[in-house]
Amino acid sequence: MQILYGVDTSGPDANGNRTANYYVPAPSAELAALMDEVVSVRVSLLSTSLEDNIATQSSSTTLSPYTSPNDRRIRRTFTSTIAIRNRLP
Repeated sequence: MQILYGVDTSGPDANGNRTANYYVPAPSAELAALMDEVVSVRVSLLSTSLEDNIATQSSSTTLSPYTSPNDRRIRRTFTSTIAIRNRLP
């Protein structure tokens, strides 16, 4: 599982919308300095089959900082981005 925080460094646009310019992991010194600018959270989950030798070719998947071994399991990444309501207009 990976959790990233969306930082809006440009402020509201002409319509008053705030959108993330980039995403940073926690804990980091950069995130601590920009916590007031966080407008969203992105959560990713890597799912892996229990059995090996299911896929026809070997593959590896990276979900930073984790890299799966190069094997024949089936993997899928599910990602959702959630806006922090009290940070939006």
